Amino acid sequence: LYENKYFEVSDIDLKKSETADYDMLVIAAPTQDFTQQELMYIDSLVKKGTAVSVLLNSEAQYLSNLCEYISEWGIEVKNEIIKENNSAYIYADYNGFVPVIKDSEYTKNISNSYPMIYEPAYRLDVQYSGMKGIDVVEILTSTESATTVSGEIENPDKSAYVVAAVSKRVNDDNSNSHMFVAGSTLNLKFAYDVISGLPANKQLANSIISSFSGSEDFVEISSKTSELKAFGLTLTQSVFIAVIVVIIAIGLIVYGFIIWRKRRYL
Repeated sequence: LYENKYFEVSDIDLKKSETADYDMLVIAAPTQDFTQQELMYIDSLVKKGTAVSVLLNSEAQYLSNLCEYISEWGIEVKNEIIKENNSAYIYADYNGFVPVIKDSEYTKNISNSYPMIYEPAYRLDVQYSGMKGIDVVEILTSTESATTVSGEIENPDKSAYVVAAVSKRVNDDNSNSHMFVAGSTLNLKFAYDVISGLPANKQLANSIISSFSGSEDFVEISSKTSELKAFGLTLTQSVFIAVIVVIIAIGLIVYGFIIWRKRRYL
């Protein structure tokens, strides 16, 4: 994803505390928690202007140290998995659901022509915004019919739970740092394994990257496929077309008869 946008990409060993500068740090589907030393190094990168993108792994264990660090950005990751109950928003083929896209500068380039498919995700709670130099923008939520599950216990409280958000933090030198937090991996592996797969997911990911890197004018143009699709007609449409065809046919017959009658006496 980043290489397609001409970034140089490399792995970082957080235990070595390298001195290099980075535009963005990506924590993608982590399965092991971070040590306090590693988190301190991440924060040192942040204070130098590095943006952070965290795609949590809902199939892994709850990472308490990482989630505690995320809470310092005004976003609390709850040890609960969101369960969408609105059947119109459930997408069983992908074992996921269609999130509600909130209006923001980060979602303005997402096309409404394609559904965004979201994997089962950790619940995110906005703890505070507009305080401590932090502003949080909700990006994606569930519908208001969603509940959450912790272990095997389901919380019956229904709400529009946050599944993705962006936090902007003011550093000590008055510069800004950004963190994108998603409760799952946004199905991006599937989106890039299949050239036409999940265009809206790609658009969101690219919008986040472009905004964090200062390229807000970037627009993701979705790839098109040559797949043939059947065009279906409703019963009403079929009857209407049949009536029109019959009327035109009768009209042609009548018109032809009139011409024939006139030509008989010429």
